Amino acid sequence: MTSKRDLVVGLAGFGLAGRYLHSPLIKAAGFTVTHVQTSRVDELKDVWPDARAVSDFDDLLRARPDLIVVASPGRFHFEQAKTALEHGIAVVVDKPMALSSADCQALGELSKAHSTPLSIFQNRRWDSDFLAVKQAIETSLVGKPVRLISAWHRHRAEIRDRWREQPGPDAGVFFDLGAHLVDQAVCLFGAPDWLEANIYSARDPSPDAVDDSFNLTLGYSGLSVELSSHSLAAGPAREIRLDGTKASLTLEGFDAQETQLRAGLSAFDTSFGNPDGHLSAKLCQPDGQSSNHDLPTGQWLNFYNGVRACLTDGSEMPVIPDGPILAARIMEAARQSSAQGVRIAF
Repeated sequence: MTSKRDLVVGLAGFGLAGRYLHSPLIKAAGFTVTHVQTSRVDELKDVWPDARAVSDFDDLLRARPDLIVVASPGRFHFEQAKTALEHGIAVVVDKPMALSSADCQALGELSKAHSTPLSIFQNRRWDSDFLAVKQAIETSLVGKPVRLISAWHRHRAEIRDRWREQPGPDAGVFFDLGAHLVDQAVCLFGAPDWLEANIYSARDPSPDAVDDSFNLTLGYSGLSVELSSHSLAAGPAREIRLDGTKASLTLEGFDAQETQLRAGLSAFDTSFGNPDGHLSAKLCQPDGQSSNHDLPTGQWLNFYNGVRACLTDGSEMPVIPDGPILAARIMEAARQSSAQGVRIAF
């Protein structure tokens, strides 16, 4: 634990995640970033004018910050998080936690062995629509859940020249968006009994193409969870349907927080996370009647407020490794299912 002084952060990576998602929340939660591993020196000055740009991860370690935030591409997550934990420095690592369940498990064990806090930036646990689904289940709004459909689509016909869409160990939409959808399913329902997946490229039929689409079904006793993302699907970017024994909850639109942060809105702004104009929800009854359903405000800032609380008073990190480790196992089994064309008992 540290004192109530300003907490110092070393940030690894200053791309989309580091600059637009982590930095505004880090700042709003009262941290100070002093060192950033990046080559984007001019961009850095716009966000953290007093921070020092460094070229090597070891420079972050030598700065001895209270916290290192790993916002680099996924291929670097394991080694960077591992090294920081071995140096006794608390870590927040962006999703995916690591590229294999074994590496995820190793990071969790290393955190315990060194008594050094580790959290995973699964910010979508605080999306407005996910909070609404979680509340609906907890309050039995729809009765006993029997089916959850959660889809996150895009229509991008052109394969872009960026690391997520070019061949690499951490490329593909399944690592990118699947990591969020699987994590949400795990939060709601835990480990499935079985799963079946199809992970593929809709834009490039060649066998070694980077995946840009997937369908994943998780089977539970009396419950089906259907997760999907497609690269050539125009229309609503995000659709969720929760069916239950009493009613159904349908949600359409996209959580506002990423758009707001990328537009420069402060996480302290009263409109931050407000779903109005971005998301809509309806509660649908068996007789065909439906009514608008109020949505909670998105709360991404809760993640870094939770990290700060952990470092100052010893409370638990907002996302502990257990869930992401299970999600990584599910994602590995999903790849096996897709490759073999079979249902996998989990």
